[in-house]
Amino acid sequence: MILWKRMMELQITKRLSLMAGVLFEIAGSTQLISAALNAIAAADAVTRTMFNATRAMRFKGVNASFTTAGGAAFAFTITKDTGTGAPGSGTALLTGTVALTGAANTVVSGTLIGNLDTLKLAPSDRLGVLFSGTVTGIAGLNISAMLEPA
Repeated sequence: MILWKRMMELQITKRLSLMAGVLFEIAGSTQLISAALNAIAAADAVTRTMFNATRAMRFKGVNASFTTAGGAAFAFTITKDTGTGAPGSGTALLTGTVALTGAANTVVSGTLIGNLDTLKLAPSDRLGVLFSGTVTGIAGLNISAMLEPA
């Protein structure tokens, strides 16, 4: 019965074009939502908003992969941005950064902070992607964040 229910869940995919040719995708079911920044090149790897919450959500994790590694110590973290603060200026939701300097085409992930209340997003809260280090060289960067309704 549970398997049948999961097979019957409604899948929703929306694609929106963002400036600089970056593709933003939201794919979801009744239980899990994935927000992704796809095919980011060095020129597009700037701190930005990745997801806008329209209802109460819980951040569940993030992973990334790339086809060409970034420069020295190139990494990112995910922030919970509230109010009118700039992207990346909010509370970090990972214990550290996710390095983007390793082997190409390998999935890397971040470690969530321990405070479960901080991982909750209210309507109008945003997830920011905050880049750090030397961006030179990164190509084919894909970042996916997983959320669920709270």
